[in-house]
Amino acid sequence: MKKPIKTIAIDCRSLTKPLTGVGTFARSVLDTLVAIRPDWRLILLSPVPFHPSLDRDYSRYENVEVVISPFISEKNLQILWYNFKLPLLLKKYGADVFYTVLPQLPLFVPSGIRKVIVVHDVVNIEFAGTMDRTNYIVNKLFFFRSLKEADALWFNSAYTRSKVLEYDPSVENKPYIVGDSATPGYFHRLGLDVGQKKAVLAKYGITEGRTLLFVGSLEPRKNLTFLLSLMPALYEKGVRLLVVGASGWRNSDIASFVQSPSFPKESTVFCGYITDDDLLQLYNSVDCFVSTSLNEGFGMPQLEAMFCGCPVISPDNSAMSEVVGGRGKLIGGWDKTRWTEEILSYIEEEHTDPDLSKFSWPQIIDNFETII
Repeated sequence: MKKPIKTIAIDCRSLTKPLTGVGTFARSVLDTLVAIRPDWRLILLSPVPFHPSLDRDYSRYENVEVVISPFISEKNLQILWYNFKLPLLLKKYGADVFYTVLPQLPLFVPSGIRKVIVVHDVVNIEFAGTMDRTNYIVNKLFFFRSLKEADALWFNSAYTRSKVLEYDPSVENKPYIVGDSATPGYFHRLGLDVGQKKAVLAKYGITEGRTLLFVGSLEPRKNLTFLLSLMPALYEKGVRLLVVGASGWRNSDIASFVQSPSFPKESTVFCGYITDDDLLQLYNSVDCFVSTSLNEGFGMPQLEAMFCGCPVISPDNSAMSEVVGGRGKLIGGWDKTRWTEEILSYIEEEHTDPDLSKFSWPQIIDNFETII
């Protein structure tokens, strides 16, 4: 007997703005689905057109229907669309499954539709003060309610699942999967020679010595000031730091740190946000990626770097232990002397390609099928 076509309705609001974080995750899921599940009917739902940075035309696939259906024209009222218009669309298009890459379910999902949400972290609980007011309110209203009402849960890491169970043990027996990975096929070794690597770094004013790479925002949990505090000792040994992201650092407490007389200003280059193509080049050119974060629900820059053959150093905490453990260097605690010595030692070692087979999007989608 022929298996019936499954209709998956997907919340695509995260694709309506420049792609970072959750938006990149959503794009990766969709790219994999259209590549390996042509037997699924995919309904992509959004109140407004996708952002140009998505650079994808999913409507060209026979099994995909892109539905842009406004409720109220103002983009900042998407929450109303989500709770009142989207449920009507689920019914109209005959969804068997409703899937959202956010841990937020609409108030009125029609009965008979299986509901699957993704949980990326518990920042909304443990680092609520770092969230903007809108996101804080939305998470406050929807997070725990959505955990309870979801029929199945997708966690990006085992660590994230363990944290969710700390706050809501009642969801322990719900069907779930664990999985996340980098953009399919994008981050990889480029095979650059020494001259090509030097040319990449020279674009950022780095022309000699060893180079460390940090990728992240100014959120306090990223703990960038700790990494900067290591730079006087590292710079004495010919090591420089390139900071990607951290937009607006000149208006933060980092500015006073960097501008202090004791800080070697030549040691660190802030380059703000860069394109994925430029980031790919950097992962393939620097000597090591370093994170000093206090907490991560996954550790995507670490994984992207490893896919590019870049050695990785991270704190031995949260999901970074899970992602980097056995594949890079984990450092416990915050002793500055130990961190400095470990970094200097690690960048001089020979490194083999780590086993990244567990971070496979096709395998993750196979697992996803088991819970829908």
